[in-house]
This record gives sequence, structure tokens and C-alpha cells, in this order.
Amino acid sequence: MKKRELNNIYKKDIKRNNTITKYICAIVIIFSIFLSALTLYIGQNKIEYIKYNEQGKIDYKVYLKENNFFEKEYIEENNQYISTLIDYIESNFKYNLSLEQETTYKYTYKIVETVKIIDKTTKRPLYNKEEIIIPEKEKITNEKNININEQIKINYNKYNDLMNNFINIYEVGNTESNLTVSMIIDIIGSSEDFENNKKNESVITLTIPLTTNTMAIDIKNNLIDTNNIIICEEKSKLNILYLLIMPISLIIDAILTLKLIRYIKKTRSNKTKYEKEIKKILNNYRQYIQKVDNQTLFENYEQISLSTFTDLLEIRDTVQGPILMIEQKTYTKFMIPTDNILYIYTVKVNK
Repeated sequence: MKKRELNNIYKKDIKRNNTITKYICAIVIIFSIFLSALTLYIGQNKIEYIKYNEQGKIDYKVYLKENNFFEKEYIEENNQYISTLIDYIESNFKYNLSLEQETTYKYTYKIVETVKIIDKTTKRPLYNKEEIIIPEKEKITNEKNININEQIKINYNKYNDLMNNFINIYEVGNTESNLTVSMIIDIIGSSEDFENNKKNESVITLTIPLTTNTMAIDIKNNLIDTNNIIICEEKSKLNILYLLIMPISLIIDAILTLKLIRYIKKTRSNKTKYEKEIKKILNNYRQYIQKVDNQTLFENYEQISLSTFTDLLEIRDTVQGPILMIEQKTYTKFMIPTDNILYIYTVKVNK
């Protein structure tokens, strides 16, 4: 092969290698942009699970109508009460929440009165009416502790008379009636969109029997003694930008990778094919091959050229001799000398 042709091959290889390097650098840079956007998206969008404890309590007093038997105007809680002597009930709803650490969150609460008549046999309601006593209040805060204290006056006779009239008019028997007064508290973890975030609902309830001669007031709640969890989600304002960058960078990377593969296949030179062939032979049969530098040692041998490397391997298996390798710029010879015969397989850089 002429020196000029060889130089042209090398120049093309240098240009090809430079182009491949540029493609690889572009792919790496764009993939780094994808990883950076992904890291920022994950790092700036945090979900925290914060423990909190809550306590609820209802204090109440039963105020009496004028009578000749009780000196005080009210009776303390946890007693049995005569229905006809009840004037009204004064109740004080208390709720306390304590967070393990500071965070921004929202809480809402309201107080609702519900009156029901229930069939004792089926346990299904015959009548159910709800009335909001204190409309929903809400507050966004980062305080570790909150205390809610609401005092309300319950008109016992209003609901007791209503239930007695209902039962008398419709002649309903085998029923029980009660009035429940509930404080409903929702704890909502921090988020840009509180409405779609998870709520933790707590309820404290005062239950007052109706249409009975005597009654006792019952207090219940669904508060859990163990630690509750509030989920606080912090979202970055750049979320939309990150979510745009990630798929776009992946698409560009995929396009560049396909272009690189096509370019490598399209511009594969004879020298590249030559080097690939030599590498393949050495990788598979290196243990049988020994490099030599001087070809003049075999000038007096009769030379027989072989068309495939497999033919050379068959001769090696027969004579159990090494395969000698002589490497030049434009060709590589693999040889097996036997007596005065030199078997040669040559790989050349063709035009």
C-alpha cells in the first residue's frame, strides 16, 4: 500500500475518532443535565413524617330550672340528672396538640350538634338532623403546640321537646333518642395545595340521651394514645422546569446515541475492520500465538498462503507448534514453520 494512501487512512481515522469523541461528550453532558434535574427534583421535594400527640377533654355543667330541692344552680359532671329539671347544659370543649418538631401545617375545627331517633331492634335511624353550632375555623401555623378551647351552651329542652313531639305524633315505639355534640378537628400536613393533602381527623363527642326521665351524659373521642403521624410535603417552585428538562434530555440523549451508532457503522474504515479482526484472533487464540520481530529467518522456507485462520489452526493442531505473529503497519502475518515449509495466514489493511 502506498504511503499516500496510508496517510489518507490515518487522516480519516483521526477525523472519525474526533467525531465519535464529540458525540460521546455531548451524550455525557446531556445525561449529566438529566441527573442534575432528577437530583434537584428529589432533593427539593421532601416528604417528612412528623409525630404528634393529641389530647381532648370536655368539661360540662348541667344548669337547673328553679326548684325547691337543689341549692346550687347547676350540678357538676359525672352525675345522673332528672330530665324535667334541666334548663341547659354548659360545655367546654378542649383540644391540645403537640408536635415533635416545628413545621408548617393547617388545622381546622368545627362543632356540630346532631339529634337522632334510632330503632332499638334494627339500630337504624328513624330521624337524623344536624346543625352546625360553630362554623369551621381554620389556621395555617408552624407552632409546635396548639390549644383549642370552645365554650357552648346546649339547649337541652329544645331537642328533648322535638323528639317527644316526633314520637307522640308518629306514635313511634321501641326507640331511643340522643343528642350528640361533636368537635371535629382536621390536621393537614404542609403542602402548596392543602386541599389535596391527607387529613388526620379527630373527634370529641358529648352524648346526651333524650326522652328519658333521668339521664347520664357520656363523653367519647377517637384520639389515639400512641403517636400520630402528620405528613408534610415540601414542593419546589421549579418542579415544572425539572419535569420538562428530564424527559427532553433523555430524548436528546437517545437521538444522539442512535446517531453515534449509525455513524460508527457507516464510517467504519478498512483499518478499523483490520484492527477488529486482529483483536478477535488475539482474544480467542492468544495462548497459541507468539510474536516475533524478524521475518528474514524464514526466507529459505517454501511459503504456502492460507485463506482462513481456521486452516492455520488445523495445521497447529497437527504439528503441535506455536503460531508466530509478525505485525507491520499495513498487515499482520500469522505463521507456522514446519521443516522447510512456512504456512502463512495474512490479514491486510485493504483499500
